[in-house]
Amino acid sequence: MLHYIYDGTFDGFLTAVREAMERDELPETIVTEDKLKTDLFAEIRLIETDFEKAKEFLGAILKKLSRDGLKTVLYCFLSEEPGSEIALCEYLQKVMAADRNIETKLSDPVVFQVRKAMEKVSKEVNLFKGILRFREIETGFYYAPIEPDHQITPLLAEHFRKRFPDQRWFIHDRRRNCGVYYDGNEVRFLRNVELKPELEAGFDSDPFPEEELERQKLWNVYFKSIEIKERMNPNLQRQHLPARYWRYLVEKVESGNR
Repeated sequence: MLHYIYDGTFDGFLTAVREAMERDELPETIVTEDKLKTDLFAEIRLIETDFEKAKEFLGAILKKLSRDGLKTVLYCFLSEEPGSEIALCEYLQKVMAADRNIETKLSDPVVFQVRKAMEKVSKEVNLFKGILRFREIETGFYYAPIEPDHQITPLLAEHFRKRFPDQRWFIHDRRRNCGVYYDGNEVRFLRNVELKPELEAGFDSDPFPEEELERQKLWNVYFKSIEIKERMNPNLQRQHLPARYWRYLVEKVESGNR
């Protein structure tokens, strides 16, 4: 069994797919080193990211796919669904070998799998555009912690840059310890984020300035005012907004769903 090890970046992934095509092979897995599960008899190939090769391959992909098709590729990559990398590798090999566009050929299991992964990511991106809440943790600096199922922080950046163009903010994916920082001018993607101890501790207390706490109370009042007790359906609410997302919603803080 052959396993490809890459650095987890999109450029690294494109390099791996291109190398697989050049070698005319389909590895069993394409994973980062920390996710490799193998045995003593497995063959392992370390893929070194080649930015020029990745750029050239991306150009070739763009000639075969529509803009939505490229979005499907990127969203599938960011899905982090089990087996998504090898499915996407096989998908791109099919794309490059096909005489015509295969984006809508959902009868193909690989095309269907990639499409479903994209749809999951797209759904979560749209969800967080609506539910993400910033909290002022220092004067003029806003912080939003999230724990999404997929790697969606890069996909949220442009939406919130346009929505809050004059504010400094940071969207923190606590599950992956990475995030998107906007300084009022440009967006930067950060990895290996370290929170101040007082902010980290604040997830079990109230780390926010008094003015921000008042804002949270006002938001809670609004949230409660639009609830109609006769129509409340907790099961339906959980269906539309799974409980795993509630922890970081301002309107849920006082009800104990932290």
